[in-house]
Amino acid sequence: RAQRERREAEARTRTEAESRAATDAAARRFQAVSEDVLFDAQAGLQWTRADNGSDVDWSQAQAHCRGLGSGWSLPTVAQLQSLYDKSLPGFLCGGNLCRVPNLFRLSKDRFWSSEVNGSSEAWYVFLDHGTRYSFRVGASYNGRAMCVRRP
Repeated sequence: RAQRERREAEARTRTEAESRAATDAAARRFQAVSEDVLFDAQAGLQWTRADNGSDVDWSQAQAHCRGLGSGWSLPTVAQLQSLYDKSLPGFLCGGNLCRVPNLFRLSKDRFWSSEVNGSSEAWYVFLDHGTRYSFRVGASYNGRAMCVRRP
C-alpha cells in the first residue's frame, strides 16, 4: 500500500510540474498588448483577450469582429485550435473547462470560426476539447466571437 501511495504522489507531482511548464510556455507565447489585446508571438497574431460575452449567430459574430476596427475578423479553425492545449490546467468558461492560456477571459467554450461548411453552416471550435463542429449560421445557441488580426 505504501508503494502505491508513493507512486500516486509521484504521478501527482509529475502532473503538477507538467502543468506548470505548460502554463509557463503559454505565458511566454502570449503577451498583453493592452488590457483588451494579447499578442501571440508564435503565430504573429493579435487576439481579443475576451469574447463578445453573449450568444450570437455567425453573422453577428462577424459583425462584432468587424466593429472592432481595421483588420479584426473571426479566426480560422486552425487559429482557434492553436489556442487549445490539453496540458494546461484550464479555467472555467461558462461551466466547462477551457484549456487555453488563462490570460484569456472567456464566457463560453465554443467559438465561431471564419470558415463555412457548405452554404448554410460554419465551423465552431470547442476550447474545452479542441474539436470543431459544424452549426447552422443562423444558430446562436452558446456561440461566441473571439477576434484576431495581424498587427
